[in-house]
Parts: sequence; C-alpha cells; structure tokens
Amino acid sequence: MYLKSVMLSCFIAILISCTFYPKVVHDADNDRCQLSSNKLTLEVSVPSGGFHCNGASGDGAAICLAVAGIYSVTTAVVSGSIVLIGNTAHWIEKQGKCTDDRLAREKDRHIKSMQKKGAQVIDYTDEYEE
Repeated sequence: MYLKSVMLSCFIAILISCTFYPKVVHDADNDRCQLSSNKLTLEVSVPSGGFHCNGASGDGAAICLAVAGIYSVTTAVVSGSIVLIGNTAHWIEKQGKCTDDRLAREKDRHIKSMQKKGAQVIDYTDEYEE
C-alpha cells in the first residue's frame, strides 16, 4: 500500500508540473500542395525548477496542489482540442488539394464518370485564388 501511495504521489507531482501546448510541425506536403494549414503536435513543458508550493502545508498545500492539477489538466484539454481540430482541418485540406491523395483521386474518378454521361464541369477555382 505504501509503494502505491508513493508511486501515485510521484505521478501526480510530475503531472501537475506540466504545461501542454500545441506545436507546429513542418509537413513536406505543405509546400508541394500549397496548404495553408499546418500539422500540429501536443508538446509538454516542464519547468526546470520543478513544481513548488512555496512552503505551504496542510490546507494551503492541498489547495496549491489542486490548483496546479487543474491548471495542467486544463492546458492538456484545451491544447489537445486545438491539436485535434487543427489536424482535422489540415487533413481535410490536404485531401482536397494534393492530387495523389485518395479523396482527390475519387473526386477525379467521379468527375470523369459524370463527363462520360454528358455532364459539364464548372471550375470556380480561379475566383477563389485571388
């Protein structure tokens, strides 16, 4: 039981001393496909001095630890959401603009099959590139 308490305390101490933030990662397809969005990763920043409650004890230490824990969890949830939404937008844009991706191939296949049936393709891309 004592070992579990020590392990849990160490895990909590490591967790509450962290700040999570999104970081832009260079994707080789950004230049090739002229993408405007970027791929993101979730990074963790740990203060070099560690986490301190400035000598607090009793209720003060508990409040200090609770606030630090809430802060870490909040930064993880907010930053994780930003990364998730940003990477989803990046993936959708990449699927639409890169010609070697599955969605672009399917779109081209669909257009060709419709043209065989007599449909005409209207291209508005020039209007949006200005």
